[in-house]
Amino acid sequence: MNVIGTAGHVDHGKSTIIKNLTSIDPDRLKEEKEREMTIDLGFAWLNNTNTNEPVGIIDVPGHEDLVDNMLKGVFAIDLALLVVAATESIKQQTIEHLEILKLLNIPRIILIVTKKDLASEEMISRTLSDTKNLLKDYEYDESKNIVVDSTNTEDINKLKNLIFSELDELASPKITSNARMYTDRVFHKKGYGTIVTGTLLEGKLEKGQDVYLNGITKSRIRGLQTYDQNVNTANAKTRLAINLTNIDKNSISKGDHITSEFIPELNNSFDAIIKLSKSFKKSIKHNSTIQAFIGSRQINCRLILGNLKEINDHTSHYVHLRSDKKISCKVNDPIILRSSGETIAGGEILNTGSSLKLFKSSIYKEYLNALSKNDIQNATEKLININKVITLGKLKTQLNQNIDEIKNNLLILQKSKTIIIIKNNTNKDIQLIDVKWWLKKSKEMIKILQNFHDNFPLRDGINKKELIQKLFPEYETRTARSLFDILGQNPKFNHKSDLISLNENNNSKSSHTGEISEIIKSINNNTNPLIQTGEIDKEVISYLINKSIIIRLANGIYVKQEWFNLSKEKILKHFEDNDKLEIQTAKSILNTSRKITVAFLEKLDSDSTTKRIENKRILIK
Repeated sequence: MNVIGTAGHVDHGKSTIIKNLTSIDPDRLKEEKEREMTIDLGFAWLNNTNTNEPVGIIDVPGHEDLVDNMLKGVFAIDLALLVVAATESIKQQTIEHLEILKLLNIPRIILIVTKKDLASEEMISRTLSDTKNLLKDYEYDESKNIVVDSTNTEDINKLKNLIFSELDELASPKITSNARMYTDRVFHKKGYGTIVTGTLLEGKLEKGQDVYLNGITKSRIRGLQTYDQNVNTANAKTRLAINLTNIDKNSISKGDHITSEFIPELNNSFDAIIKLSKSFKKSIKHNSTIQAFIGSRQINCRLILGNLKEINDHTSHYVHLRSDKKISCKVNDPIILRSSGETIAGGEILNTGSSLKLFKSSIYKEYLNALSKNDIQNATEKLININKVITLGKLKTQLNQNIDEIKNNLLILQKSKTIIIIKNNTNKDIQLIDVKWWLKKSKEMIKILQNFHDNFPLRDGINKKELIQKLFPEYETRTARSLFDILGQNPKFNHKSDLISLNENNNSKSSHTGEISEIIKSINNNTNPLIQTGEIDKEVISYLINKSIIIRLANGIYVKQEWFNLSKEKILKHFEDNDKLEIQTAKSILNTSRKITVAFLEKLDSDSTTKRIENKRILIK
């Protein structure tokens, strides 16, 4: 299926052509009929007798003050009908509309010279010659042309056949899993609710399926209609009306994005490749404010040129755009830039959601270069290199390419040892990791652990959470933990509960071996449970605690671990026959000083073994 559209100066006969081609008047507004001028987008269709499929038609306004409205429809067409009246030849909007078609990369144009019944042969010949030369200037020199009297049935039939012939030459729409369209009309119909219309750009929609407004707000398709026919399924490149549930008309605006996939985030920054309009003779300045047209949406943007102060030539340039609102759009969407009522540039979006810092980096420019040249393998490698780690799902979204092609490129990069491909069992997505970065992180992890062992030779290892924060501070918790788990599989590392250490580490205990042996011997020979730690190094104390030789009670008191365990058993035995325990009783049971008894009981409290009520303890069961 296909959608075609008109282009051309006001009063050159665009709407008349459509009306006589389809028997449908595209001027639907009362004001349009009164003024005999198209103001908003008009819609019609005709049946392609070559394929027996309907062809959608978008009729655009031709007045210079209505170019904004024209842009909101023409972005979605496959074939343009450039209408030029023989009585007036090329006019201002003929040129501007043609420039827009070129900037939007519309593949084919049919030149229709109208009003032959009102023009002389000389006028017709001159109009044809001048317009062909104009088309050649915009690289449309292969365009077919036809001269018509719009009221003549034979001329209209010839035009129909020419349209069908040109459509036969077009490539089929790209098959994608995600269906999407930009809305160009929103209205409420009694008994049905909210209805939106637009051109289905990609994918397929079915009655009853879930869709998302701007990729986030969930709705369901209550009904579908194409060309006044209720349908259960609609395919790409179809004019479509969708009856949505659970969404109020006032919550949708013209230009909103309807998608079949949930898009977790909207963006207000975009990177694009653009060219200045041929007729734009001035320059565009860095940090200037412009209007950007993406799909049928118009937004105000700040234009950032990176290292340039201005653009004043007609070569391709990368630009960074910051909009005044977050929107949903897609890589490869066409974009037109206007300022002060003038079309200044156009091109396509190459990335969404990037930062200004990233835009200015050299590696990112290499990525944009690869994208603009459709070098997907190189773009894939650069994107993984930029992100260091990225999921397959996010990679697919950013590249906007067929998943099979992406997977083939990933296998090539994997074989060349450029990337690592790891399946993440946590979220069932595939992690793609840049090898150079990964090796760097592995070395960094070894260095951190070695430094830790050098500084704390008696400790069994560093806390894993602490190490994760040092290695992956820029990643959210789940991703950082996932990366750490993968990195930690290296046989050089030893895992012990929440600690990790180097396997080859001897903990450099040699300098403390004698001291530790003497301390342990002293503890074992001493009948007093209290350990005097004043002269003992803090690291040695930590080591003795970790080895369950001593334990810290309340108030900085240390005792033998063995004594503590036996004492705890005695206290628990007391509670077998008693509901409460007083300090004096505990002191008698433990046969120790009041100071140690109080510290011991407070330790049991902190361990949730007992609970203090006034000066007594009860057992927590």
